[in-house]
Amino acid sequence: MNQNLAEVYASPFRSAEAYLVSTLESDEMVRARAARFIGSVAVSETIAANREHPFRHFNDAVKAAAAGDELARTMVRANVSTDLIERTIKTGMVMSKSALCIGEGGELYQHGQSYLDVQANSLKRMNDNEVMRRRTEAETLNAFRLEHLDRLGAFEEYSFLVFSLAEYLPDYGFFTQTLSCSIQLTSKSKTVNQLETECAMVAGIDEQAKRLDYEKTREIYLALSGLDIKDMSTAEIINNPILIHNSLIPNGVVDVVKLYDHAASSKTFFGLNRIQQDYLEFKQECLRRETGYEEQINRVMAELLEAASVFVQPLEAVEALNRLSEKQAVTKAIYDEGFIIDPLVFGIMSAGHILNARQALEEGDFHRATAEAGQAVKTALSYSCPGSRTGPRIDNPITDETSKLKIAEGDEHGSLVFYCQKGHRNERPRHELLDKCKTCGIDVSCKKPDKKHKDKPKLRKSSILKVK
Repeated sequence: MNQNLAEVYASPFRSAEAYLVSTLESDEMVRARAARFIGSVAVSETIAANREHPFRHFNDAVKAAAAGDELARTMVRANVSTDLIERTIKTGMVMSKSALCIGEGGELYQHGQSYLDVQANSLKRMNDNEVMRRRTEAETLNAFRLEHLDRLGAFEEYSFLVFSLAEYLPDYGFFTQTLSCSIQLTSKSKTVNQLETECAMVAGIDEQAKRLDYEKTREIYLALSGLDIKDMSTAEIINNPILIHNSLIPNGVVDVVKLYDHAASSKTFFGLNRIQQDYLEFKQECLRRETGYEEQINRVMAELLEAASVFVQPLEAVEALNRLSEKQAVTKAIYDEGFIIDPLVFGIMSAGHILNARQALEEGDFHRATAEAGQAVKTALSYSCPGSRTGPRIDNPITDETSKLKIAEGDEHGSLVFYCQKGHRNERPRHELLDKCKTCGIDVSCKKPDKKHKDKPKLRKSSILKVK
């Protein structure tokens, strides 16, 4: 395994099907370069802009897009689209490929922005949490590895595989009801000179809230590389990507998902306890679902560009995107036919209002549906990719770490921490139900609804509020 990849390519017979990138001889040099970069970001206030690709921050792109720059508009639209989809679908999803363009010197660019600038901005936002900091540093190292391996010619036959397992950190965007694991596969495009990252979201826990992602991922690592990740942190797993030969994954990331689903003696479908489907057909269905966000993307784009002139600080446009995208995502969750979006992705309080709004629509009570939709937006707490916000929301009613864990774990009745219809927080003992709100005394049992709210759905009975 400790071979330089260049030596393998010089051999007349290439027998290796997978490599641990960290074991390549040249990786020591790459790690040193990445460490210098991470250190320089920690002490610098600004990131040097590239002359050819001037968008250091999302602010720059939004302002340029508002002024008519087509490259900037493409970048902004891609960010809006990704944000909306990642905010609403946490598992059972294959995202469309994200392009990494290759500059003349081998540098990578994402929608006109230096890929290293993207990593630098992430590093600056993750200084307040050691776990997130280590994950971001591992992702930054992988950005350097991608550039180096492309220069080496590795992507002519291999792809770069990363498993990003979740943390119990809801304030940083991890959806703890499924502990979604992101499987990322970066390959060389067959048509243009660029790399393309394809991402699949799979569940990391089963219906009894037992973690299955470590066991499944561990089996894949052992089969492909011989590495045992049993005692590794999530950051260390991200820090050990695999170069996998393209002959093993002719259908892209769904072939890795299939390995995940059949690993550890537990058959799943995208980590979920669902009937097995054709992976390629499901992948096409995912792409069709993405096109269903066109109306919401256009609305966010219009409002974002209209407000471009007021953005001054680097993160103001990102925060505006969070607010606008969240509003449109909640609206889509309420009014979309089929109710595919899980309301819990917006937090427990907002989920209740979304369920109320859905029932009001079914009953033809549009006035109540509108009122509930407004409350759903007001109380929403959602994220796109983990770490996408600049910090915990001020209006987040759940700040106690123990309460967060109780919400993540729950029991057969649902969450141990929940809110009454007036918004008061309640906490109940495990395996026991609570009849009345501890603050206002209204009925919160699942046996009967409050008399003042006969027309509201029985949220405590909804399977949507139970841990999957």
